[in-house]
Amino acid sequence: MSDSTPRDQSKISDPAKEEFDRGCQFMENNDMAQAANAFHNALLDYKERRDDKGIANASDKLADVCLDRGEHAKALPHLDRAMAICEPANDDFSITALRKKYARAYDGMGEHPKALEVNLLLLETYKAFGDPGSAVRTLDAMAKSYLAMDDREKAADALRTAATIHRNFKHTRNAAEFEARAEELLKG
Repeated sequence: MSDSTPRDQSKISDPAKEEFDRGCQFMENNDMAQAANAFHNALLDYKERRDDKGIANASDKLADVCLDRGEHAKALPHLDRAMAICEPANDDFSITALRKKYARAYDGMGEHPKALEVNLLLLETYKAFGDPGSAVRTLDAMAKSYLAMDDREKAADALRTAATIHRNFKHTRNAAEFEARAEELLKG
């Protein structure tokens, strides 16, 4: 007698998903070499199946591995591959997450002007999303980029802008901390 009930979809093996999940586990255990291998295998399978979502996710994770290993330039092709899928799909949240990684990669490569360009795009996004916390973190990152370029005035300006955001939300202690950091930068 055969079982006429539908097969449980969760029991169907998906080698790409299994590899992807193994990669995530390796990342949690800080085994970046094994994570990279697992994500690469998942990516190959997703490419073979023309699964854009899988390709974007595996590429994103490969970029994470590269960034965590300090291999900033190697992260860019993975970010580009994921962005090429997310932009036409108008996936704003994924685009924002990828842009944050681009900024980190560019800063890590010493390409601070490019990091600043990306961070300015992020600021526009956070304004549209109504996300002041992320705007403050981005301004803080921008201050570090400006400092790396020896532009203390612009770094201080970024910190003062972050202080203003805090002040607008009645976060007086945080505002004072950002103001103090800005003043310290200007003292030299």
